[in-house]
This record gives sequence, structure tokens and C-alpha cells, in this order.
Amino acid sequence: MEPEVHQTVPISGFTQFLGLTVNPMVIFRAALLATVVYFLWKGQRDQGKNSFDVWDLVMDTLPDKTRRASGIKTTYEISFLLSSWVIVDREIKGTLDSGIFGLYLSVWCASLIAKVIFDKPNPPAQDGKTA
Repeated sequence: MEPEVHQTVPISGFTQFLGLTVNPMVIFRAALLATVVYFLWKGQRDQGKNSFDVWDLVMDTLPDKTRRASGIKTTYEISFLLSSWVIVDREIKGTLDSGIFGLYLSVWCASLIAKVIFDKPNPPAQDGKTA
């Protein structure tokens, strides 16, 4: 007896909506991008105690409180965006396999776990200064 085979149906394609031919994935991507931009803008605009500075994603703050562009942060952000795009594109085309997805998760999760485990602040010394 042969195992049952399930076909993957791509989620992209054109649909008729109110007499217009639209691509649902284009609408979904535009809505997702608009949502991300809105929340980044809202976080940047709020100046409360939980304020968010978009420039912190690509810039370092030096000890003298000046800022400079960070090659590491910029490379990290671009790598994350490109690898995420590849994963989404392969899923849409129906060619994403568990090995590629597992590699993607292990790369991005491992870096976060390593940061949590190995990036510990120095304990304060007895006189109140950091060791």
C-alpha cells in the first residue's frame, strides 16, 4: 500500500474581488509592511520611558554619547531580512523543506540564545562601581 501524498498548493495567485483582479499576497505583504512601518513610527514618536529609537537598529552609541553607523548591526539586519525573504518565497512557491527551515531557525535562534547566555553584565562591586 502506497503512502498518501499531499500536494502543496501555492497561496499566491489572482482572485476576482468586486470586479477587480487582485493578488491576495500583494495585499497581505502591503498590509504587513504598513503595519510594521506604523509601529516603528509610533515607537519612534513616543518619547516616554518606553521610547524606541529606530536608529538603534543600525547605529552604536559610543561612551561619549555620540553615535556612529554600525557595520555589524547593519549586516545583521540585512542578513535577517534577506534570509527571511528566502524562507517566505520558498514557502509561497511550495519548495520549503524542513532542513532549510530548521537551518534558518537554528541560525537566528542560536544567536539570540548565545546573546542571552554569554552577554551577562558585570556584577556591581561592593563600593557601588561595576567590577
